[in-house]
Amino acid sequence: AARLDLVLGSRAGRHRVPLDGVTPWTARRECAVSGVMEPMTVMNERASEERRFWDRFAPRYDRFMARFAGVYSQLGDRIQLELDSNDRVLEIATGTGLIALEISRYVSAVTAIDISEPMIKVARGKARSANIKNVDFQVEDAYALSFEDEQFDVCLIVNALHVMQQPDVVLRKARRVLKPAGRLIAPTYCHGQNGKSRVVSRLMGLFGFKVYSRFSIRSYSDALTANGFHITDLHVFAGTPPLACPMAEKQSH
Repeated sequence: AARLDLVLGSRAGRHRVPLDGVTPWTARRECAVSGVMEPMTVMNERASEERRFWDRFAPRYDRFMARFAGVYSQLGDRIQLELDSNDRVLEIATGTGLIALEISRYVSAVTAIDISEPMIKVARGKARSANIKNVDFQVEDAYALSFEDEQFDVCLIVNALHVMQQPDVVLRKARRVLKPAGRLIAPTYCHGQNGKSRVVSRLMGLFGFKVYSRFSIRSYSDALTANGFHITDLHVFAGTPPLACPMAEKQSH
């Protein structure tokens, strides 16, 4: 049976609360698509907007992420436990490859994609410097994955779904390229979990960092289920906003 209690954690310790006690659906969705392909004009506008933002952000991305080093260390430990040495892994929205390079030692191969060419350029430079050979960094749009069906054992989407305009589309694309019973690991900040988190979310928007989906923990879990995934484990790292870290398996139709 799936373990659907939450582990609220920090360096001070962790405690459990039942999932049924989580705030109900409060997520805001924009441009939701259900079961249809993204129209070409909408896709071009969306892709251009995302690409411009992340291209501009690429030079300072690593400095920005350094402030989350503690959380990412804990997150990396959890992800590692879910990986097998024979796994072929796809990471969507890899940024400068922080996670992809870290997990490369634990798996057979990693394909890591990002819509931003400057991000991928930085990531490739890191791989060369570290002499890491089993990570393939590619510029690719998460909404239009070029991979064949059922190619990967694991898909990672780390802290990206809430800043994507159509997370449902991306989840369906990820499901398509996963093998039967493939695993999804998709930590996501839940900006709709409580009042403080929503305030932080709006402040981020004032500085150009748009949050398109203000998930609560409950609504995020519902989104994964609605898009063909069965949650097997869900941990939450305490914070404002909290970071939900679900482990899920691809469900058969």
